[in-house]
Amino acid sequence: MTTGEWRSGRALAATTQELVGRLDDVLWAIYQAVDQAQRRTVDAALDVATLAAFTPDWIGATARMAAAQWAEAMRVFGSCRGVALGYRELANKLEVFTLVKHARRFIGTDLASEDQMPHLVDVAYLLPPFLRLWAVEGLGHDYADWARAHGGGTRLLTAAGALPDRALLMLHAGLGLSIGDAVLRGSTPFDDAGSVPVTVEAFRDECERSSRPGYAGCAYESLGLVTRTLHPPLVAAVDRALTAAAPDLRPYFWHGVGRALYFSPLEFLPGVSSPWARLESEPPDAEARLNATAGLAWATALVNVREPEIVAALLPSIGETVSRDDAVASGVLSSFAMALATDAANPFVPRFCAYAPTDAASERLWSAAIPAIDAVQRLRQAESGIALERLFQYRAVGHVSGSGM
Repeated sequence: MTTGEWRSGRALAATTQELVGRLDDVLWAIYQAVDQAQRRTVDAALDVATLAAFTPDWIGATARMAAAQWAEAMRVFGSCRGVALGYRELANKLEVFTLVKHARRFIGTDLASEDQMPHLVDVAYLLPPFLRLWAVEGLGHDYADWARAHGGGTRLLTAAGALPDRALLMLHAGLGLSIGDAVLRGSTPFDDAGSVPVTVEAFRDECERSSRPGYAGCAYESLGLVTRTLHPPLVAAVDRALTAAAPDLRPYFWHGVGRALYFSPLEFLPGVSSPWARLESEPPDAEARLNATAGLAWATALVNVREPEIVAALLPSIGETVSRDDAVASGVLSSFAMALATDAANPFVPRFCAYAPTDAASERLWSAAIPAIDAVQRLRQAESGIALERLFQYRAVGHVSGSGM
């Protein structure tokens, strides 16, 4: 690539980002879906042109992905019940997306001063149980945006007693969304090789300055969510920078990538494209795959916590993923421990854990993937005295004694 081509490419990419940032939610989702579909088509064409498509590894991975896509389509479109569950899953995704992005609409007021935050958090906890967690995450994002715009730091998140402890997990997750969006804004695949490590370091520094001890990992995880959602071409570059300079952040990053896969515009419609199929191609190694799988399971379970039958219907189509290791179980266990740490009165987690599928095959997979409520409570209590941030990365299920998995 010549210098002129590089400059033109970077200018076009930056201009495109600016225009996309001005789109409303629906147009943004359409753009991202078309862009991702186009990228996959180009990648496949390059694989054919370079003969990579004729290697056993490529053929095997493609076959597994096609099988996963077919299983996803059959899960949703194979029966009237599947269509109904798919519609409800889509409705749940849309509800969560709207809650996080537009939390202040549900709370009923804009943030005008830092002193308002404790009151706004209290108002968020007056919302119905399912809405509380996501509204608090949205508040964390909005507060960090407001503080940055007014030239101040996010002091309330670091000040002991300023905000209730139960809100800190998702407030820090929202904080990470804001920081990730700010530091990556304007970044393109055409930037020089040294710019991404500088960006990653800036992200880490601001998270550490703005986070309470034991909660920075909640913010770190959002880097994966922001990168995979808004800047998918940068995932590999950010991963390389983390591997070289901040390997302790890398598990959080890939957990966030997994969470992003569940909300990816191309995979947003159940039955059209399976986010689980992406686990075959996107994570570069075993550590990344375990964390991405846990992150995807984390989001899948938590978004559908009111309707366990949606997850029960999904399990047969991802049975190989469930059986391969404990990453799915880890993600579900951590997400539910986080939900109860955020709202101890959450009524949906115990009901979900107590659900029992009616057919034998699904029941076996359910037992392997879904924790007993006792295991969730043990993990929540064990981490509350150490570092709840660890709920935002993969951890082997066996570390919870008598997990009941």
